[in-house]
Amino acid sequence: MKKKFLKSAAIAIAISTLGVSSAGAAGFHLIQKGDTLWSLSQKYGMTVDHLKGSNGLSSNTIYEGDKVEVKKLVTVKKGDTLWSLSQKYNSTAGQLKHVNQLKSDTIYIGQKLEIPNVVLVRSGDTLWSISKK
Repeated sequence: MKKKFLKSAAIAIAISTLGVSSAGAAGFHLIQKGDTLWSLSQKYGMTVDHLKGSNGLSSNTIYEGDKVEVKKLVTVKKGDTLWSLSQKYNSTAGQLKHVNQLKSDTIYIGQKLEIPNVVLVRSGDTLWSISKK
């Protein structure tokens, strides 16, 4: 038991050193052949201007192999709650509140919420396999 705990603690420390947090840090997308800012904006629910601004891009040109910072954004729809969104996106209501700096559980139709990037470490995972996900 103690050995398993130490292994889990070591992995958690290594992940935090890499800048990945189970509490939800900004994610990155590795540009692949055929990617465009438009296709990335549609995939992550961001505008092209937001992608450019958050990555310091002055043009629409991106290059294969580069990384861009992305945040998964969703627009709150009628019937959505923090709990239902947390279930849909494998998160928790607390993480959604924290990442979006919400003071209460109240959310509004049309509101944009950032979905935290969560890394769930499972038995057999390595830093390499986690980084590839």
